[in-house]
Amino acid sequence: MKRPKVRSVVAGLLAATCLAGLSFEASGQLGGAARTGPGPVRPAVRLTGAELVSYTSCAQMLRQVKAEALKEVGPYGLPTPAGSAPGFYAIAGVAGPRMPALPRELAPAAAPAGAMAGATAAQSAASSSAASSSSQTGYSTTNDQEAGVDEPDMVKTDGQIMVVLRRQPIGIQVVDVGGATPHLDGFLGLAQLAGADGLFLVGQDVVIVGDGIGTQPQYNYAEGTPPSTHVVVVSVADPAHPAVVRTFWFQGQEQGARLINGQVVLALTNQPRLRWAYPLSGTAAAERIAVAANKMIIESSKASDWLPSVTVRAGRGPSASTAVNPASCSGTYHTAVNSGLGTVSLVSFGPTSNSAGHEVTVMGNAENVYASATHVFVATTAWNYQASPGCRPVRGEACPDVPSYVVWPSDNANTDVYGFDISNPAAPQYLGAGSVPGTLIGQYALSEYDGYLRVATTVGEPTPAPVDGQPAPAQLSDNMVSVLQPQNGTLVTVAALRGLGEGEKIYSVRFIGDLGYVVTYNQTDPLYVVDLSNPDRPTLAGQVSLSGYSSVLQPLSGGLLLGVGQAVDQQLRTQGLQVEVFDVADPAQPSLVSQQGLGNGAGSAAEYDPHALLWWPQSDLLVMPVDDYSGPGPSSAADVWSVSPSGTLDQVGTLSQPGSSQDGYPEIERAVAVGSNVYTLSEQGVMVNDMTSLSQVAWLAYQNAFS
Repeated sequence: MKRPKVRSVVAGLLAATCLAGLSFEASGQLGGAARTGPGPVRPAVRLTGAELVSYTSCAQMLRQVKAEALKEVGPYGLPTPAGSAPGFYAIAGVAGPRMPALPRELAPAAAPAGAMAGATAAQSAASSSAASSSSQTGYSTTNDQEAGVDEPDMVKTDGQIMVVLRRQPIGIQVVDVGGATPHLDGFLGLAQLAGADGLFLVGQDVVIVGDGIGTQPQYNYAEGTPPSTHVVVVSVADPAHPAVVRTFWFQGQEQGARLINGQVVLALTNQPRLRWAYPLSGTAAAERIAVAANKMIIESSKASDWLPSVTVRAGRGPSASTAVNPASCSGTYHTAVNSGLGTVSLVSFGPTSNSAGHEVTVMGNAENVYASATHVFVATTAWNYQASPGCRPVRGEACPDVPSYVVWPSDNANTDVYGFDISNPAAPQYLGAGSVPGTLIGQYALSEYDGYLRVATTVGEPTPAPVDGQPAPAQLSDNMVSVLQPQNGTLVTVAALRGLGEGEKIYSVRFIGDLGYVVTYNQTDPLYVVDLSNPDRPTLAGQVSLSGYSSVLQPLSGGLLLGVGQAVDQQLRTQGLQVEVFDVADPAQPSLVSQQGLGNGAGSAAEYDPHALLWWPQSDLLVMPVDDYSGPGPSSAADVWSVSPSGTLDQVGTLSQPGSSQDGYPEIERAVAVGSNVYTLSEQGVMVNDMTSLSQVAWLAYQNAFS
């Protein structure tokens, strides 16, 4: 039986009524079959703009949230939020309500094991305006998406010191790169982190963003409480003795972090922290009792159970101070009707401050975060529930009707977008919300330019690849670029360009100024150049087709564009890592200048993470880590390429680290340029090579690796 889509965020909870400032149309894609999964069926609408307003008080917020929750609650709690793992239900922290007395038929409250969803996809694109180098200071910086908007990564440098995020053991390693002889400085273990997404270097402070374990004052991970984001600020004023100076705990899961004008801006998602009751059996009577108990839990809840908070611990030892700052009810936004039970929050803090800035919260969910120097856009896709793990329905066939669920993109999925003004990062302001058809491949599918937001999406499912040489029936997917503009508290779609690779799907996107580059793939790899100079009328300027696909696009110098992806054979089977250079100086006549295949079994982190690419325009050098699994054992190296002014690729050398790891080789993850040297980093240590001759200058082995 087909399961209708459960919409999320703003669009997913709109009733089919007129709303001031709201324009929507029926999708016409959903049937009226009853939904057997948790939660009610929601109207099939396409949101083109929705004005949100803030609550006037906590009492108003609680009335609306409780009313919506009472409608949706079931024997296992609230429905699974879109984009989260099915079966995840939050448990209250210390501030949560007391559990009411329950009938003996109910099982003790507990969170299902392994329930938390994976984090958002890590891919991002590199911007020509955010080159991965600093010619004034002679060192490379993170290959960020936008100029002036730093993204967390495993390594940062200011040309004097280099700070590396290590994972085995977890901690930060300081490296002296400013003297004549590079050497290791201090190491600080951070066992309080369960994992870390990356770090920033802000003056003499290092900011590490990750997941905490048992150190949060309000949480107990052993009991499966909701995720929190743990931020540790470490002083490296004395590079030989790095020290923790303050710690932030943010309720909710980090979806993105950026450093803008010295302020760290976090986008967080959070779910209600309520300890649900569960039935002992699957009988109707036991489930009715569980529903009644869960309604009692909702009725007794407080605002702090629905809204996130920030806890800051400053200093060390007995003199350390702790402060808890809950989100403001009046700083929480919602639609004029029910707007969801999860939250998306934007909050910032300065590394030297003992308090976080103003937090703005929207009722909803989030998956992808894009930031310019003045705005942050948070996007989420509404998913269609399909039955049974491991079963993906084929047209005309049905999956078994079983109790468990997995989520797949639906043919009529929409992507909802929130906008925030961060002109003052310490006090973000809500800008508006909107929606576009289709799904995103990551943050680089969004780009702001000249007051407009450009969004690239795939609508529907592409035609499957041939099986045993037999072509599959064509499917009607489409790819498009939509242009949105803030208008009166909404993000309104002012124009859209469709027809980019019908029957295919987007594999990579890069927006550069008023041009967009979109790679789609099914049987060939068209690179489309989209002219966005007139945002009210985007046009297709040109295109070039070739075999294989590029999953990351990196702007180079002189109108050149690098593509990193996979080669394919005539049966569309991947044949290993492939790098390409396109000449896009004339948007109407893009051309393939150079193409190099690295062999079957070769791959690179740069295929999905542009941070792994080092483009050093001062020497026209490209450095990329490459892993090779074609031999008797795996190997890892950093390939060094020269790029001529015309775009010709010439591999000038390979950098391989000495030593071995638990996996049999040191996997090189990053390359950094400082002065005349190039540094390659792995979990084993840091190797330093002369950039011109590629001869080894130093090998700085970590003494406590894997301890």
